[in-house]
Amino acid sequence: MINISYIEHTEPLNSDNMWVTLNNWKNTDISFDNLYKLVGNSNIQYSPYSFTQGKKIAENWNNDKQNLLIFDIDEGLNIEDAQKILNKYTYLISTTKSHNKVKKGIVCDRYRILIPAINIPKGELYFSMLRLMENTLPIDRQVNTRTGAFLGYSNAQYVYNIGKTYDCKPAVKEAEYELLQELKRQQNVNRVKHKKVTESMKISNIKSELTVEILSDILSDLGFEVIGRRFKLRPSERTASAVIYDFGKIIDYGNGYNDDIFGLLYEMFDMTFTESIPYIQRYLKE
Repeated sequence: MINISYIEHTEPLNSDNMWVTLNNWKNTDISFDNLYKLVGNSNIQYSPYSFTQGKKIAENWNNDKQNLLIFDIDEGLNIEDAQKILNKYTYLISTTKSHNKVKKGIVCDRYRILIPAINIPKGELYFSMLRLMENTLPIDRQVNTRTGAFLGYSNAQYVYNIGKTYDCKPAVKEAEYELLQELKRQQNVNRVKHKKVTESMKISNIKSELTVEILSDILSDLGFEVIGRRFKLRPSERTASAVIYDFGKIIDYGNGYNDDIFGLLYEMFDMTFTESIPYIQRYLKE
């Protein structure tokens, strides 16, 4: 038996209008042989999920009883090729109202694939699995959400195939691996962000202590000829047009240079922020 949720109206549904299809969802079991009767009804909208108290909102979603995968193919894979891909599995293909009609300037096969399945993962892992499947099949991602649902179509054409029940286990393992990799990537991103924030705080603290005198000592040790608050930023310059200020600020009024000691160390001495922090801190301790 296939577990499925649906809502029925007295007139055909033209779209998934939130206010029209929000309440009164029913969950039922139906034989696979009779599944076409439900999906082939323009007055019905259906979903492989369950919704608490019959209200189709994300907070009420659950897939504890789910044993059916539904894929919406809007373009990119004709029915004949889909049959070749799925030939060893049990499935039902049901065409939609836009099948072989002009949509976004394209005429092509448009249909739903309904596949009985076992070992369907629960919660977020389920959607991770779907995202992986989206990479290999041209599945419409818009309906792969917690409130994803599909409109029936009374004039649908059907293709039934009887084979093996699709086992999600291999896809789940791949999804678990991808989730683990994404977690590692996010941890690395967070470490980099933390490092940047920490460096930024250190730089701000260092700048607050940088006086003209300290900055003058740093520039002198770097080989610049500093006279008072002025120095030549480029050796080829005739006059010293660069001026140093408190907080490590450097402005060259001759060529428009406007930066700080950290920027100068990076630009002229290939010194990263990480390297320049301890370098400048030595002058603060003297």
